[in-house]
Amino acid sequence: MTPEACSSYTFPKIMGYAKANEMLLFNRMFSAHEAYIAGLVTEVFPKEVFIAEVQKRVEELIDNPIKSLVYGKQLIRGPEIPLLLKVNDQELERLDERHQSGDMTLQREKFFEARKKIKEARKAKL
Repeated sequence: MTPEACSSYTFPKIMGYAKANEMLLFNRMFSAHEAYIAGLVTEVFPKEVFIAEVQKRVEELIDNPIKSLVYGKQLIRGPEIPLLLKVNDQELERLDERHQSGDMTLQREKFFEARKKIKEARKAKL
């Protein structure tokens, strides 16, 4: 596979090159705890309280003035938008090349088979 959705830029920035390489180059799936430690997510909730915690976060968002949230997000991320658009275009070009090469079909099958085994192993632990 190939990085997409600006992950070749954002993942190393968020979690460092080593962890980003694990995920992007070797298709390693992180557990929720590993994603938290790497900085990819800000919180992890036990499944028993997940819905309630998410609902709480949604209510907090709703209670904030929408314009403040939008403007804040624009100020934080705005300077990087041109770069992110460029990175996304480059990733799409590489993805298109990979699709046309034919070997992507085999890799995709291997990826989904490995993912299926991981899911089955997780279910077996429950």
